[in-house]
Amino acid sequence: MDEKGAFDAKKLTLEQIDMPLSVCKVADYSGIDIDQPFVFTGRTDEEKSLVCPADLVPDHTIARDDGWRAFRICGELDFSLIGILAGITKVLAENRIGIFAVSTFNTDYVLTKEADFAKAVNVLKEAGYPFIPGTMDSVPGGGKDEKAMSYRDQVFEYVKERYGAEPEYLWRRYPDYAVFRHQDNEKWFGVVMTVQRNRLEPDGEGIADILNVKLAEPMLADILIQQPGYYRGYHMNRGCWISVLLDGTIPFPEICRIIDTGYLATASVQTIKKERPPKEWIIPANPKYFDIIHAFDDKDVINWKQGNGIKKGDTVFMYVAVPVSAILYQCEVEETDIPYSFHREELTIKALMKIRLKKRFDPALFTFDVLNNEYGIFAVRGPRGIPLSLSIALKKA
Repeated sequence: MDEKGAFDAKKLTLEQIDMPLSVCKVADYSGIDIDQPFVFTGRTDEEKSLVCPADLVPDHTIARDDGWRAFRICGELDFSLIGILAGITKVLAENRIGIFAVSTFNTDYVLTKEADFAKAVNVLKEAGYPFIPGTMDSVPGGGKDEKAMSYRDQVFEYVKERYGAEPEYLWRRYPDYAVFRHQDNEKWFGVVMTVQRNRLEPDGEGIADILNVKLAEPMLADILIQQPGYYRGYHMNRGCWISVLLDGTIPFPEICRIIDTGYLATASVQTIKKERPPKEWIIPANPKYFDIIHAFDDKDVINWKQGNGIKKGDTVFMYVAVPVSAILYQCEVEETDIPYSFHREELTIKALMKIRLKKRFDPALFTFDVLNNEYGIFAVRGPRGIPLSLSIALKKA
């Protein structure tokens, strides 16, 4: 503390509170177990408020907002100290993280929404605030039901950053169950739950966070459940749904890949097209309608008829029809869905794509006869995928 009473808040230690909390407005305080830890009440001339563990919210609650997590400043703070909470909230505000603060006689508690909690901890650590992990020893469900470490917060942060999806809390009876859904078709692609381990395996002990994910193929589920940390979907259709332990048994990067798999398995056609990795195509080019043989003589970028399914980042190999009858160019798609309307004879164009020349091929290398006899391609009437053997040959040429 300096001579003006200001205090270096970064010398304080912050402690995570390992439980979901709810912020409520209540009619009265009857039925509230005030002896439980982390129960805060506040009464004014206009309302009665309550902050408590999500599983202790009373039935006569007027309104509730679930999905909060908290940390506290360790120790007892002297009332003369200046700027303790302000320093923390400044860091969070600069990172666009909203808070709900509760002060007690001893210290201050800072709550953030669960989806922002991991980010809040990280930015405060980066700002110099030391953190210690919380404990379940003194909270409801502690002791033999103590929960192991969990990637829950990291999953929330990954889903928010990767897909822009916020957790939804749909069940009053299970306030910490969180659902992630697609914005367009509203299908679920993930459910985070806290469950007793013996629900997953007979000899399991304690509780753990799990992630339920739907896969596209039951066979993939059958393969995964043979590995540690994977189970048949808990409380879900067990054909394609699996449950994934978030306790560190499965590395976090692998969990992210499973989330991505589940996202695509439940996505709309439009989303699948947008999210799929870059793809290679053969597309036809007919000199009858466009001088494709000389199209790249004086420039590397041209507009071309867009084929169904092609998106930015894809690679297109241009098969030039008679009299060439061979693949001449490799191009990268830089832009799609350029508005255009054209119709003449058998040719109709509704949209264009911008393509950039990457490579030229000798017309004698990948002729129609070579494509037919060696790679099983008997016609190129529209955009089509490329066999792996041909893809390798084109890259080596």
